[in-house]
Amino acid sequence: MAKEIVYSTQPVSKAGGRVMKNPQFFVDPDKTATMVYVDPEWKKVVEGYKALKITVKPLSELKADDASKPASSKEK
Repeated sequence: MAKEIVYSTQPVSKAGGRVMKNPQFFVDPDKTATMVYVDPEWKKVVEGYKALKITVKPLSELKADDASKPASSKEK
């Protein structure tokens, strides 16, 4: 099963069933992630996932495909 993570400091209405994390508290990338959505300004997050060859997309590309599913995890 795909594990998509959304990094945002604010609530994201299109997050759907994706895992939510706050980029301010980023230490290491989650190696189980298959795709990450984050604002490009969070360079440490972007570089961490790209180093693991995990797809990183800007939050602006996030679609509400899973909006009907509850978020599986929240981290502040």
